[in-house]
Amino acid sequence: MAIIEEALSAPIKGRDVALRKFNDTQKGLMLRELRSLERAKGGQNDPTTRDRLVGSVARVYNIIESAIVDPADREFILDEMATGALELSDLMDAIKAAGASEDETPTKPVVRRGRPKR
Repeated sequence: MAIIEEALSAPIKGRDVALRKFNDTQKGLMLRELRSLERAKGGQNDPTTRDRLVGSVARVYNIIESAIVDPADREFILDEMATGALELSDLMDAIKAAGASEDETPTKPVVRRGRPKR
């Protein structure tokens, strides 16, 4: 497996999966699609809503799949999803945990108020 500088290590079903960091566009699109899934939970019987749900889930999976570095890891995740052992929520939790451990907390800038003492 090639070493990628900007990779996260996400523990998924007991396996450390290397993921490329998502760019801003991918993050925004994924958040939009996940929000639409949350909003549409109540109206799943409507065919239009069902089509939107399927499209949203497919986009989120495509974004996640494009970030997986190793093809063997990609096959592992696809197999786990196909058998029902891995759900979207499990996958998102692992990605969030990996991103949280890699992110540095931003430091607040020092705010200087008033005149310096003489």
